[in-house]
Amino acid sequence: MFEYVFDPDRDYLFALCLAPRMGGAAITRIIERNQMLGRSPSQFFNMPPTSLQDEYDLNPEAAEALAFGAQKLRDVLEHFSRRSLGRLSVVTPDSPMYPARIQQFISAPPAFLFVYGNLAVLKQKTFSVACSRNPNDQILLNLERAVEQGVLNGEQLVTGANTNAYRRGAVVPLRRGSPRILVLDREMFTALGDNLNKEPFRAA
Repeated sequence: MFEYVFDPDRDYLFALCLAPRMGGAAITRIIERNQMLGRSPSQFFNMPPTSLQDEYDLNPEAAEALAFGAQKLRDVLEHFSRRSLGRLSVVTPDSPMYPARIQQFISAPPAFLFVYGNLAVLKQKTFSVACSRNPNDQILLNLERAVEQGVLNGEQLVTGANTNAYRRGAVVPLRRGSPRILVLDREMFTALGDNLNKEPFRAA
């Protein structure tokens, strides 16, 4: 039987990401200030809401949710934990698992990313295939061939999920039993199902 117990160290990043009215800038501000002060997650969560507002420039609703042991977030965190069962992780820009190329190409990279699966794949050689918005059948066939060649070269495909071309390319590694890295533009449970085991592009 699943029993959720709030753990400040384990749930620190999840609490920041799931708190109401929390943008990327606020999350980054909290992480950086806590690192600078040497303030532990337990110490942070035990602060009163007024201190959180003043020290971290937080929205009152966010400060109220995070204060006193993230008490107002407990139900949200429990629901999230029941679904993920420890299978999801959060990475922030200060984590070695955070994709360095995002920081190179985006002036304001996301403050956090949810990741799921074999994280070792992120350390392998990767490639992507670009395609026009309205490709014809021949272009899609060429895309599939290009992806297949990359897979045969031992590289890991990084692809999106919001165009037909991306979906066509995403199924190619499956035929070869190769891993791939999917960048989702929708909620992970929506894309992969409640058990995180649904193939999102089955019909592609």
